[in-house]
Amino acid sequence: MWPRIGGLRALALGTPGELRTRLNTLVLSGVKTDRSIEEWREGHGAYWARQGTPVTEDTAVVRLRFRVVSTEGSVGT
Repeated sequence: MWPRIGGLRALALGTPGELRTRLNTLVLSGVKTDRSIEEWREGHGAYWARQGTPVTEDTAVVRLRFRVVSTEGSVGT
């Protein structure tokens, strides 16, 4: 099932590597935030096309939105 960190369930997003590390750092620092759905589609469509998996209007896609919150005593990264 899901791993636990500090007693809380954890979810790894993305493929491990330099890009995921960079994006997670941007999210945790508050630099990477919501964009419009049009910007999201354009950016992700271009990425997957470069990977050889084009995304069309008929492709099923799930967009996950989350907010990183800090609480006293939380587990650091």
